[in-house]
Amino acid sequence: MKHEHIRGSLKLLILYLLDKEELHGYALMQKLEEIFVYYKPSSGVIYPTLQSLRRSGYIEVVKTEEGDKKLYRITDKGRKHLKE
Repeated sequence: MKHEHIRGSLKLLILYLLDKEELHGYALMQKLEEIFVYYKPSSGVIYPTLQSLRRSGYIEVVKTEEGDKKLYRITDKGRKHLKE
């Protein structure tokens, strides 16, 4: 139960960060590490969470010129979910 609570909070925090600016997955991990002093979210947690947010329509990937890096952006549906 505790793990689900963290993941739910993580989704909202990711939406909050993406509402401020478009970010790559690694940049999101760095920002979350700054916020959670005693918790470093791993790529094994961040990327599945990003995929879940994409499937829900809360975020989308922006095409970039940097090869295979994905830049994530919040959608209007994501903003609405964040405000609720």
